[in-house]
Amino acid sequence: MMDDSSSFLLYQVNNNFITHQLETGYGKTVNGYTFTLAPNYNYQLYSLPGTMEYEAYRAKLNIAKLYNQHAINFTFDHGIGKIIGSDKSFQSTRLLLNYRIGSFYVDGMASINPSNVYDVTMAQNNDRFRNYAVTTGYNLNLPGNKLSGNTYIGYNYINTYQSRNYFSSALLSYKIGNDWYATGNITYSSFTNNRSSSGFNNLQFGVGLKKAFTQWSSASDNQNNISLEVFEDHDQNGRRNGKEPLLPGTIVQLNKTTVAITDAKGRIKLNQVPEATYYITAQRNDQRLDILSGDSLYINKNKTFAIPVIKTYVRKGTLQEIKAAYDIQMQDASGIMIYAQNTQTGKTYNTVTSFEGDFQLKLPAGRYLIYIRNDRYDITDNNQEITVGETGINTPLIFHYRNKDIRIDVKQF
Repeated sequence: MMDDSSSFLLYQVNNNFITHQLETGYGKTVNGYTFTLAPNYNYQLYSLPGTMEYEAYRAKLNIAKLYNQHAINFTFDHGIGKIIGSDKSFQSTRLLLNYRIGSFYVDGMASINPSNVYDVTMAQNNDRFRNYAVTTGYNLNLPGNKLSGNTYIGYNYINTYQSRNYFSSALLSYKIGNDWYATGNITYSSFTNNRSSSGFNNLQFGVGLKKAFTQWSSASDNQNNISLEVFEDHDQNGRRNGKEPLLPGTIVQLNKTTVAITDAKGRIKLNQVPEATYYITAQRNDQRLDILSGDSLYINKNKTFAIPVIKTYVRKGTLQEIKAAYDIQMQDASGIMIYAQNTQTGKTYNTVTSFEGDFQLKLPAGRYLIYIRNDRYDITDNNQEITVGETGINTPLIFHYRNKDIRIDVKQF
């Protein structure tokens, strides 16, 4: 059993949107179940043009469980909100359910009454605001990385506009030779607004060839006898201290041509190694290890090389656009910075999104606050907390965003 608690203060401003959030939380793990209760206060201001101010007192209860290949994560978020300047308040509930078995996952969401200022703007003339969404997908990675890819399909419904959005995507990559891959992808989306009798369908597909390049250095006639010592760099400073263990049974690969396994003491000895710069990878227990000193090693003399490694875990995610009514423009979600801050150490990692809004983080074990800072879009569910590690929930991270520069006015005659 383990107790934990945390709190944070969020302050975010851009030209059209201001949000202040104060949250504190308490967590407990019992028999493999993790329970977290987090009350919070939220203030938001949104310029339409015109100004709307919204505040809410909410509480989130999260229950997570990982067992064998199964993982489940359920969040119940309930609170009381109101438009400042109005005497009317309303209760709202948001339910999130994530389930994973192996490479298959299902995400579900139900929002009953507005839980943020964006929902309020859509629900001003409808007291029974509802938003439902479900996404299911599969990540494919066959042994040897011969065939890999992912596919997902989803549905989103908002009753205010009686709008329905169906979307699906599939991406495959097949290795056809040394560093050559055949790729194919297809994406389909469909949007209908029954209130305005409008909508659109969009289909995109593509095929291609991909070449993975490796930087080589020409080898000389010099032959070198070297030793490699692979150790787990706990403090991540690139140097081994007496408490950091050497790792036996670690597979080390040089330039994809030389493969060796560390002995019981965590060491490898190689003789007659030509002088060159070598691309190096390390893997242990079917998991790739990050080499903190870099992925290249220049060998030009007899020497013992210390290889600092750290076990990391891949967390994938995506940005999903919340379309305004009548907006059929596809947004470029590439280049948006995704940050992961370790809540214990304060160290921050980052990555960027692809055109479709997909991203991937490689993180050491620990608890993280995942957040986005950008001037292009408004993120409606920023600042998500996750646990990374052997027992961490590995469902994809999903952030929803709106294009704050698009405003569509409709005149009725």
